[in-house]
Amino acid sequence: MKELKTVKYTLSLFICIALLLISASCEKKEGGRKEFGGLFPVLSASKWGYIDREGKLVINPQFDYAMNFSDGLARVGRNPLWGYIDTSGKYIINPQFNWAQDFHDGLAAVSIWGGKVGYIDTSGKYIINPQFDGAWDFSEGLARVCNNGKWGYIDTTGKYIIKSQFSQAGDFHEGLAFVLHGWVGFIDKTGKYIISPRFEEVGDFSEGLARVKERLWTSWGYIDTTGKYIINPQFDLAKDFHDGLASVGTLRRQTFGFPTVTKWDYIDKEGKYITNAQFDDVRDFSDSLAAVTTRGQVGFIDKKGIYIINPQFNRLGGTREGFFNELALVIVGEKFGYIDKKGKYIWNLTN
Repeated sequence: MKELKTVKYTLSLFICIALLLISASCEKKEGGRKEFGGLFPVLSASKWGYIDREGKLVINPQFDYAMNFSDGLARVGRNPLWGYIDTSGKYIINPQFNWAQDFHDGLAAVSIWGGKVGYIDTSGKYIINPQFDGAWDFSEGLARVCNNGKWGYIDTTGKYIIKSQFSQAGDFHEGLAFVLHGWVGFIDKTGKYIISPRFEEVGDFSEGLARVKERLWTSWGYIDTTGKYIINPQFDLAKDFHDGLASVGTLRRQTFGFPTVTKWDYIDKEGKYITNAQFDDVRDFSDSLAAVTTRGQVGFIDKKGIYIINPQFNRLGGTREGFFNELALVIVGEKFGYIDKKGKYIWNLTN
């Protein structure tokens, strides 16, 4: 029985951390930080609550799952339903949804028992009635929605601005969104192609650049919002720019049946390396620090590649960057805590 309880707890922990990762990675890139409610989810005695930046418990642990605050509300789960609380811990929208997303632009996508997806406002009222097979957060005033396997874009009233026609679609960032229609290109908010479809894979625009790969098995490079290459294709793997730097990966193909391994570096917007192929895994820069992994241990470096917090953690949770509003969620074994930018624990390791 004790082993079963441990398995269930561990599964719950990692499900919530994965959801936090997805939630934070979908933060708006323009002004996303202003949505932050000043509170951080924490786990204690198998329940989730919230602390402030100083590590003070503000909302007592009581939830099975807890996400970051966005638009003043946080999405919390009590199996199997999701609801929304304010920063005092009061339910503003009672648990009733089997699937729910965070609030963005005052609206959140929700559905009940596998039905159609609609959008509610911060009072829980449907503003856009359930009608979509799939739907995502609003970004720059538009949300991507799917019906019958095709994606389009609606505004905050539910009106289609760009009709459903794409096999895949991304959110709008810096006025452009990637869409797949044979090949991948970028459209503006009228649906007009600004960068013609010619890519196999792409990332979102971030800090004026987007990573792109033109054909399968070719290298990654970076283009500007006109489609011009600013950094020519040369990387085996690449991620988006954050804080002026992007991580790029080099595949080291080994012989004698050993698998390919990846080593990661960081480059600036001129394509110049600031580190020398040494990391097994990396996160984006945020608050001028980046989380990097070497030999199974996670530490944090500055923009010169110098360790500010030495490798000592098993892994990270919460955000793709590592640090989020001055704190980072770190995991050691099955316990986790929050550290500040000096590596000091603000919330000690708990489970």
